[in-house]
Amino acid sequence: MKRLIVFLLFVFMIFQPITVMADELVINEKGSITIEYFDDSNKEIPIEGSSWALIKIADIKTIEDEFIDGYKIISLFDVDINEETTAEEIFELMEYEMVDESNVTLSGKTKDNIPLDIYHETTDEKGIVKFENLDYGIYLGVETKAARYHLLSTPFLISIPFTENDGITSKVDLNIMPKGVLAGDLTIKKEVYGNAVSASSAFEMKLYLPKGIYRYQYASGKQGYVKNNDSVWVSGDDALTIYDVLAQGEYEIVEIMANKDGYKTEYRNAKGNVIAKQNNEAVIVNSRNIMAPVNTGVGSALLLCLGIFSITGLIILMICMFKKKGCD
Repeated sequence: MKRLIVFLLFVFMIFQPITVMADELVINEKGSITIEYFDDSNKEIPIEGSSWALIKIADIKTIEDEFIDGYKIISLFDVDINEETTAEEIFELMEYEMVDESNVTLSGKTKDNIPLDIYHETTDEKGIVKFENLDYGIYLGVETKAARYHLLSTPFLISIPFTENDGITSKVDLNIMPKGVLAGDLTIKKEVYGNAVSASSAFEMKLYLPKGIYRYQYASGKQGYVKNNDSVWVSGDDALTIYDVLAQGEYEIVEIMANKDGYKTEYRNAKGNVIAKQNNEAVIVNSRNIMAPVNTGVGSALLLCLGIFSITGLIILMICMFKKKGCD
C-alpha cells in the first residue's frame, strides 16, 4: 500500500504545512469552503459584493490505495508547494487579464491551455460566500472583483480535506478569513482666478501614486486608466476622480507649468496619504492677471496737441480760400 503525504502551505491565512494522508481518504467524498470576508477581525464590518473564484489545480483521492494526481497540474507548474509565494506563482501561470487593481478576468485554463475547473461566487451582505459540493482536491482561491473601496486580496491555496496539526483530524468543510485590502478615491480639481485665465484652460498634472493600475473618470464623462508617473490634464470646469487607490499609500499631484508664464500656483491637499473609504480631494489653484496700462497723461496731451494743430490748419485753409475768392 502506497502512502503519499502532500504538504500544502496555505499562504494567506495559516502559514504552516497542511498534511493530507492519501490512504485515509474516501473515494468520491465532497467538501465545502466558506469565505468570511471582513475589514476587521471582530467581524463587525462585512465586505459585500466581492467576487471569488475557486480553481481546482489537483485531485486528491485513492483508487486501490494509490494516490492519483488527476490533473498533474502541480508537477507541470514546477513550483515548491511549501513556499509562501506558491499561490501567487501558480496564479501567474493562469490565463487571465488584469483589468485594474480591483478586477481580474480568468479564462478557465492555464497559459499552456490546460483546462481547469472554476467555481464563482460573490459575498453577501454578511460578507459570506460558500462553495459547496466540492470534490477532494487542491484549490487556488482568487478574488476576481473587489468590493467598492477595496483592492484585490492575495490569492491563496487550500486543500479538501484539511488535516489539523495533530495529523489525525481531517476537515472537509473549511472556513477561511482573508483580510480585506482597503482603498480610497482621489479627486483632482482645478480652480482658476484672474482676468488672464479661462476655466476651460486645461493644465497638465503629473501623478505620483502607489504601485498599481487605477480606473479614472472625468466629471465630463471620459474614462480610462492611470498609474504612477502618468500625466493627466484638468481644467477649471472639469474634475478627475481616480478610483480605489491603495489606502495609506502616498500620493502627490504636481502641476507641470506651476508658477510659470505669469501664473501663480497654489496647492491644497495635493500631497498626502490616501484615507480609506473616502474621497480624498486635491485642489490646484491658478491665478493670473494682466494689468491695464497706467495713464500717465502723455497720451492725452499728445491727442490734445494733434487736435489743436488740426483745427488751426483747417482755419488757415479756410481763410486762404476766402481771400482768394475775394480777389477774383
